[in-house]
Amino acid sequence: MDTIVSEQIKSQFFTKIKKLSSHSILSFLPKECLLVEVHKIKLKRLYNLMLAIKSETKCEFFNFNVDKSMITTISFSPLGNLIASGNINGNITIHNLINNSFCKKIAYLEYHQFSVTSLVFSPDEKYLVSGSSDKTVYMFNLDKSSKNYMKQEKCYQSHNDVLSVHFSFDGKYLFYINKSFNLSINKIDNREEFGIYTRGYIISSACFSPFDDFFVVGGSTGDVIVVCLDLNFTKIFKRYTIGKHDNGKVNAICISPLAEFIASTGRDEQVNIYTYNNDTRTYNLTLKIINCKYIINSLCFSFGNKEGISLAIGGNIKKLEVFNLKYELLTNFKEEQVKSENIDKKVKFNLSAGITCVKYSHDYRYIAAGIKSGKLSLFV
Repeated sequence: MDTIVSEQIKSQFFTKIKKLSSHSILSFLPKECLLVEVHKIKLKRLYNLMLAIKSETKCEFFNFNVDKSMITTISFSPLGNLIASGNINGNITIHNLINNSFCKKIAYLEYHQFSVTSLVFSPDEKYLVSGSSDKTVYMFNLDKSSKNYMKQEKCYQSHNDVLSVHFSFDGKYLFYINKSFNLSINKIDNREEFGIYTRGYIISSACFSPFDDFFVVGGSTGDVIVVCLDLNFTKIFKRYTIGKHDNGKVNAICISPLAEFIASTGRDEQVNIYTYNNDTRTYNLTLKIINCKYIINSLCFSFGNKEGISLAIGGNIKKLEVFNLKYELLTNFKEEQVKSENIDKKVKFNLSAGITCVKYSHDYRYIAAGIKSGKLSLFV
């Protein structure tokens, strides 16, 4: 018998969120208002109960200048009080998000020689890690009690341009993947590199699952590939192609917070949505959003509610769009094509320049958009 998180009873405090497998173990973290699902000794899903029952409205925004160089990547800290941005010249700026109308610059880090491609905070917020097209990965110390505060803690060398960096859920491992499809996994405490996957295939984008069990890459020829890891991160046990974009490379990939959806975009000016199929245990292409009429550079999922999930996209036009995707459109496992103008848009913001990167904060209160002019726009 399936386990139900909560029945739709006659109370304003409870609502049915998700059906879970009979093999799942549930644990509730009241302080964080999180529900954790464990399946066969492995963390499977994480439910934010507040976000699951709240409706989201994002209408206010403000801009602030980071520098004069194009912003290439953005990352929020887990608590949402810090926002880091990297630019095309290899510099990293860290702001303290004081409130909805003021950000204070607290650090400007000049270490990389070329463009910063990826940023990630550790789960305990003690470190910020950056990847770059100069083939290096830097780890910066954010512990105010340390003598190395805001200084380089470690440096890792890669064989090619680094595309994506990622911390494991427990913060003990650092993952990074480069343009040559090389995956490196490092233990944080002793810098031991114990897992490398080499594939001799040029990729253009990459994204890691929030639960560390797989990652997705986009090839320079338009292929979108899922690669599954074993529990110990020592080997690849499954690899399969889920879709393809025409007209060249994949520009961006994102995975939804509960990993039930993957989105990809390429030079074909369309967005592909892939849905996880519990029966086949694979992702299947379920929706193509076509006729976007511009090249999309970045996309990011919000946390879904009982009606659907939002997808923010930004590209070469001066607009940030947020698509409202209904679950019935994504879970029928029949590939459908829908024109962009026929998709329900939650909001649309006009900006001063084209968008290079889009990111939701961890509590989904903010959407940050990096702009080619060097500005960072924050939407509330």
